[in-house]
Amino acid sequence: MPKDISLSDYMEQLVKIQANTGSINADQLKELALECGFSEYEWEQLQAEAEINHKNGKGHLEYKNYEEAIRHFDLVLQINPFHSPSLFGMAQAHQGQYQKERNRKSAKLARAYANRLLRVKPGDTQAIQLIKQLNKGQSLGKPRIALAAVGVMLILAIGLAVFFLTGRDQVTIRTETEVIPLTSSPVSDEKYNEVIRLREAVRRQWAQVENVMQRRSDVVTLITPLIRASEHFEEEMIDKVIQAQKALEDEVDPHQSQSLVEFHQKNQELSSQLNLVLETLKDPQLNTVKRYRDFQVQIERSENRISIERKRYNEAVEKYNGLIQQKPYDTFGFETLPYFAQQTQP
Repeated sequence: MPKDISLSDYMEQLVKIQANTGSINADQLKELALECGFSEYEWEQLQAEAEINHKNGKGHLEYKNYEEAIRHFDLVLQINPFHSPSLFGMAQAHQGQYQKERNRKSAKLARAYANRLLRVKPGDTQAIQLIKQLNKGQSLGKPRIALAAVGVMLILAIGLAVFFLTGRDQVTIRTETEVIPLTSSPVSDEKYNEVIRLREAVRRQWAQVENVMQRRSDVVTLITPLIRASEHFEEEMIDKVIQAQKALEDEVDPHQSQSLVEFHQKNQELSSQLNLVLETLKDPQLNTVKRYRDFQVQIERSENRISIERKRYNEAVEKYNGLIQQKPYDTFGFETLPYFAQQTQP
């Protein structure tokens, strides 16, 4: 996977999807990757890499090299955690380790991957059969497990008793301190600080928008001499890119709606001009040249990152604006902030 973009975003979104749904199709997975900063070219490379790792995993599984099989299947699942053949491969590999070493952890992992496969493909006969085999193999260990469960329940019961006994004293102490006259309301202070935290979150996200835009500007600056020297690009095309880039250097006030609208329009103009350059780069004569392909990848990444960071900025503004218009937050005197888009607030 690319090392110079935020892979944590991609993995974080995958975790959320896994929590809410059993699967995701190939188009949705690709769309998610592009939103998180991958380029089209990088995504295609990742798919090819995943296919190779899956084949390697199957090969190691056949020869009972379980650790290597697990390593290769895991590389596939990092890219696509819903890849059903690799989920079953992982379940088989851990089952093989369990049968070889009688390690309960391996049995647990084998069952977990089989269950993940059932969430992706409900009723999958191979996964069901594998779970049955594991249950049969571990049936002799159930009395010990039941005894351990009784021990855990006993510990929990003791813990709860201690909590309620000590908690009563803590409540009394807290109640006694609250009757002391205070010069300000703790509730009001807490709500005021909540607004401050959301406002700071908006500022941090705006700084991130500026960061990704500066990154694109750096890429354009580095590549301009190269494409200007190429006979495949018209001089007028390069001049328009440079002009659009310079227009974005004007100071912008994110607190002013009109300033943000103008900034958005300038950003759209630069994106439009860069798209024309990218269309030219699709020429077979240029697409095979590494320096041009690298430029294409960098621009696509930058555009994707700007899109996602702008979306996150608007989400932060929406949370802030929504809160300060509610009671009692509306009494603090904070003003709403504009969104980074041409359209008005939702």
